[in-house]
Amino acid sequence: MTLSQEIHTALRKQDIVGLERIIKKVGAERAFGVHLTEDFTDRRLIDYMEHYPRGLKEYRGRIHPELLALAIKYDPHLKLEDRLRYLRICDTNPSAFAKRADEDTRTHFRNLRTRIVKLRNLILDHAPDEEKILMQKQSFIKGNHKSEPKA
Repeated sequence: MTLSQEIHTALRKQDIVGLERIIKKVGAERAFGVHLTEDFTDRRLIDYMEHYPRGLKEYRGRIHPELLALAIKYDPHLKLEDRLRYLRICDTNPSAFAKRADEDTRTHFRNLRTRIVKLRNLILDHAPDEEKILMQKQSFIKGNHKSEPKA
C-alpha cells in the first residue's frame, strides 16, 4: 500500500491513532507533503483535516478537531495565520466542526464544546512562545477569551 493510500484509509476510518502512527513512521514533512489525490487539485493531508471528509475547499466540509489536532502537533508548515484562523473558528463558529464516526447527532452537540475547548488549548499549547503571547492578546482584545492573557 502506498503512503497516499495508507493516509486515505486512516482518514476514511477517522483513525486518529493510526494516522499519528503513519506521521511518526514516515516523518511529518513527508506525511504533510504528499499529494493525496491524482486529480490535480493539489490536496494534501491538511486539506482533509480542514475540509473533512473530501478535502475540497469549495465543498462545505467540516473541520475535524481530532484530525486537526494532529496537524497542530506535527505539521511543519503551520503558520501563525493558520493558528489564528483555527482559534477564530473555535471562538465563533462551532457548526464548522465535523462529528466523529462513532457519534450520533445528540452526542455530537453534547460533546462539541469539550472538543472545541481541547482543540483551542492544543493550539495555544503547541504554538511557539512569541506566537502564543500574540494569540492570547488578540483573543483578549477581541473579547473572545474570558481570562486575561498571560504575559
